[in-house]
Amino acid sequence: MAEPLRERVLGRVVAVDVFKPNVLEPVVSRGTLLDEDWFPRLEQTGIERVMVRSAISCESRYGICALTVSDEESVLPGQRVAHWDPHTIPVITQVAGQVNLVDVVDGVTVNMVFSDGVE
Repeated sequence: MAEPLRERVLGRVVAVDVFKPNVLEPVVSRGTLLDEDWFPRLEQTGIERVMVRSAISCESRYGICALTVSDEESVLPGQRVAHWDPHTIPVITQVAGQVNLVDVVDGVTVNMVFSDGVE
């Protein structure tokens, strides 16, 4: 049995405009973040399929493209969406272990940035 549409697409970003049959105006536009507010409208119009952005279909050259930081806040080119300092924020796990990095390419998979502590 297939999962309900709500469970499959909640919190995802629409990849292509969603149309009701025989209607020219989209019910949901491409790039829309599907939050709880959208589902009554989708259910009311009988929409059963929505194509959403995914890591599999992402065409970003390195990593995965980020479309939104939070509701209605767009990400600009070059904008930082996350920051992790391994010296001040520990990685907490359920299992002890060690990480070995493989295929690390400077400037491609990792960037070293030095600053004066002011950001």
